Order: sequence, then structure tokens, then C-alpha cells
Amino acid sequence: MSIIDVLFFFFSIFGQLQLDFWTDPSTIRPVDVMVPRDFTSEFKGMLNKRELYYKVLRQDLQDDVDNDLAEAMRALQKKARIGIQTLDDFDYSIYHPFDEIQQWATDVANEYSFVTKFKFGETYEGREIGALEIAAPADALASDPKPVVYFEGGIHAREWISPATVMFFTGKLLEMYNNGDADARRVLGMFDLHIVPVSTEMATSLLGRISAAELPAESENQLAAAAAMAAAMNSKHSVAGGYIHGPSARLLYEASGASNDYGFASTPAATYTYVVELRDTGEYGFVLPADQIVPSGEESYDGVIALLDYVINNDYN
Repeated sequence: MSIIDVLFFFFSIFGQLQLDFWTDPSTIRPVDVMVPRDFTSEFKGMLNKRELYYKVLRQDLQDDVDNDLAEAMRALQKKARIGIQTLDDFDYSIYHPFDEIQQWATDVANEYSFVTKFKFGETYEGREIGALEIAAPADALASDPKPVVYFEGGIHAREWISPATVMFFTGKLLEMYNNGDADARRVLGMFDLHIVPVSTEMATSLLGRISAAELPAESENQLAAAAAMAAAMNSKHSVAGGYIHGPSARLLYEASGASNDYGFASTPAATYTYVVELRDTGEYGFVLPADQIVPSGEESYDGVIALLDYVINNDYN
């Protein structure tokens, strides 16, 4: 089949079989698609007829989701039995619902004198979305005021791993800072951080992916910093395919109006704007098992340190 034939095939059956594409139809990379149970056999037949290779990733998606929710519920019940009430008891290895994420932000702000919780916005139902400002004492070499680094997770409802990862590396960064770690002290001494762990309530009650247009002209340092981040993330754990870097319009697909576009177009403009695609790349799709939260958080922490170190050493002002 030609490229046009393949794309036309996917788009023509989209409504007919009630397909849910998790990645855009493409002829250069795998396409993840969720198929309703009643249409599974028909869809397989269409693929076989056109000699399109496929692999079943998840036999029963609902069963996978139910297992993750059951695991989280068991953790909640255990917490209720033993009366956990402190930040030290927060379990970063499970997925948390919206209210618990908001409580985590409150607890973090109460724990650290240089962290403030503020209102980022509201959900469609009027529930407050909390965010954190981390403003540790400035390093002697820091600008006045310090540059602000903004992290946003949970943009899309499918991506549970996004809020979990943002909370993990935030919690680790603060813990390491308190323990006198040189990397954490340097980063928080040179930058203030604004953290939005989840920007839509649906991201924790259902199953973010953002993308950008081409990189702006001032992209040399942006690409180099991204390379440093990807290298650090790849050195922590073995991830199938590895983390790669480059313009997301080339690596993913073209889209406009995303958060990283907004950052670059804002006043003052953000020189370094990125979309970070977390695990995984095909085996689990968006239904990532909870046992991958900590590895994702660990490699992301190393990536954040490497990214900000690059800026400090090459483009800090």
C-alpha cells in the first residue's frame, strides 16, 4: 500500500469502528489505537487484508485500569488504618487522585519555608488547581530576580504518569536540597521553580501530551540543553528506544498553541521550552503500570538537573 492508501485507510475507518488513536496515523512510526471489544475481530481482518503488521499490546484495557485503581485503593485503605498524616508518608510509587495531589501540594508548602502554594486556576467544575512556587535562598552568582523555571504536568487526561513524575522529581529535589546535595543546592540557588503537578482534574480521574511547532531561530542552546537532558535520562535506566531530542514537529507531529509555544511567545519570552514524552513507547501506551512511576521519576530528576546545569554553564543571565 502507498503512503496515501495507508493514511486514507486509517481515517476512513475512524468513525466506522469507533477507534481511539493514541498516536496520530503515520507511515513512519507505529500507530497505537484502542479498539472497542465488539470491533476487534473486524479491525484485525482489515489489517490482515491490507498486509499491515500489528501487535496486540493490551488484551483488556479496562482490566489494566481496574488493577491500577485497585492498587491505589489498597494503599489508601492502608493509609487510613495507620493514620498517615505527614509528607514523609506520601507514596510516590502509586497513582493518586486529584484531591490527594492537591493535598500533597499543601503538605509540601507546609513542610518547606521557601515553598508557597498558590492557585493556578480552576477545573471546569470549579475545583481549585494548586501550584507550588519554590524560591530557595539565592546563590551568590544568581541573577536578581532569579529566572523562573515552569513545569506543568497532567495536561491530558490519559497521561497518569505525568503528574506522578512531576511530583516525584519535585519531592526528590526538595529532599536533596535539605540534605545539602550540591546539585539540588546549585539548581534551587540559581532558579525559582513553579510547579503545576496536574493542570486538569480529568488527568487523575480518567486515563498529557503536548507538542510544538518548529524550533525558533534561537535554537542552538535549546537543542544542546535537550541533548544533555536526554543523555542524563538515558544513563539512569534502560528504556526501549531511549530518549531522543529534537523539534517535536519532526519527532512527533505538527501542532500549535501548546504550552511550549505559549512560553516562547510570552512576554518575557521563555528561551527554553520543551515537551517531554515520558514512558513508554508501545508496550503499555498510556496505561503505564505503577511500578514504572519511580524509574520514570528518577530518570526525569537526572534529566532536569542536567538541563538546568547546561543553562547555568552556558546561557545564564
